[in-house]
Amino acid sequence: MTARLRKCKCLNEAPALRSNVKFALLGKERKTSRLRRPEQQMSRLAGLTEQASLSLSRPKVRREHHNVLFSWRTFALRIGLPFVLTRAILLIAGFIALTRFTPIPNRNVWEIGPDGEGRVVTLSRPPTSLSGVGYWPVNIFSRYDAEWYLEIAKNGYHYSPVPEIQSSTAFFPLYPALMSAGAKLLLAHRDVSILFVGLLISNVSLLIALGYLMALVRLDFDEETAGRTVLYVLVFPTTLFFSAAYTESLFLCAIVGAIYYARRGRWLLAGLAGAAATLTRPPGVLIFAVLAFEYLHQRNFRWRDMRPDFAALGLIPLALMLHFGYLYWKFGDFLLFLKSEHAWGRSMSGGRTWLESFAHIEAGDIFVGSVVVVFLVLAWRQLRPSYRLYALLSFLMPVASGSPTSLARFCSVIFPLYLAIAIVGRNPTVERHWLITSSALAAIYMTLFCQWHYVG
Repeated sequence: MTARLRKCKCLNEAPALRSNVKFALLGKERKTSRLRRPEQQMSRLAGLTEQASLSLSRPKVRREHHNVLFSWRTFALRIGLPFVLTRAILLIAGFIALTRFTPIPNRNVWEIGPDGEGRVVTLSRPPTSLSGVGYWPVNIFSRYDAEWYLEIAKNGYHYSPVPEIQSSTAFFPLYPALMSAGAKLLLAHRDVSILFVGLLISNVSLLIALGYLMALVRLDFDEETAGRTVLYVLVFPTTLFFSAAYTESLFLCAIVGAIYYARRGRWLLAGLAGAAATLTRPPGVLIFAVLAFEYLHQRNFRWRDMRPDFAALGLIPLALMLHFGYLYWKFGDFLLFLKSEHAWGRSMSGGRTWLESFAHIEAGDIFVGSVVVVFLVLAWRQLRPSYRLYALLSFLMPVASGSPTSLARFCSVIFPLYLAIAIVGRNPTVERHWLITSSALAAIYMTLFCQWHYVG
């Protein structure tokens, strides 16, 4: 009986002994660690110093923002609703222009007829008989350059060696290529169907461009500023071209997308978007200089911090070379685009050519150009350096080309302009006066455009 009790007592004391041994070992470890603490501290300090030096050598790129900077509700209220309202106003202005105003007489113009195919009509006819019966919504957004894009989409490029005759090789290929591909996908072959695809591309591109623009502005400003930036795009005097069969929307989408991806450090996507901009319009090649500047700016202009991802920007000049190579393959002239520009009154010689063209510049171009300069100057210090570079190059290129006409339309794709207006428009008086003036001019431009007046 005594032996059994002694055995139970030993069993009861075993956990306590194991616990004491455990604490003794822990105490020994702690004592050892205390003895080794100076060495560990020196090693840890050396590691932190090395980590800090590596972090300083890496490019400082902002990555604290999420991929989605606004919700679908914000998209609907800030982008969708203003888009629908402003496009509806343009449609109403166009309908009134067709049915209530008399166009300039004795002119032959091109439009879609009642059979859905293009035709030439004389403006001496009553306005109600123009623009087809059921195709007026397509016709009012398909004046002037729209005919050239339709011709390229249907039949490809053509070139006339006579310097005075305008050729389609003066236009870049991406927009008409998308029109052609969309029409084939829908099994549509009539002119009205191809133009409808072009209008669809323009308006979808506008919505995407506004989404990119709002996300881009949100990287540096609040949602209110981003929302007003989008609104100023939709009420700009030449906003009709964003919904017309023109390249403005697609170009704006590619440019803003390229800048946005550059700000996020996604250089492959930035290079692809820049290449798309280059294939859309001649000024698109300027985005290479802007993106390269942004790349270096994010790295404090330290050349040793450049990484292989910079090579993605090479897609932009590559796209231009591919287009020129195609012209060489088809027409035997690598610089055919530059020759085609002469028939449109454009060249890079400047000087006397520009002074002669300035005598024929429209009052609307002068007004819009002046407004662009004023707003950019007032907000210059608050714009990112790469935005300033893009605004400067985009404004100077049409002036240096010797054809300052259409300046109001060319200025519509200078996206920093809308941010500058939003910054200056924090003053309620400035915002109110600009919204009234710009909206009125947008309606007037739409009315004139429908009446075959050249507004850009």
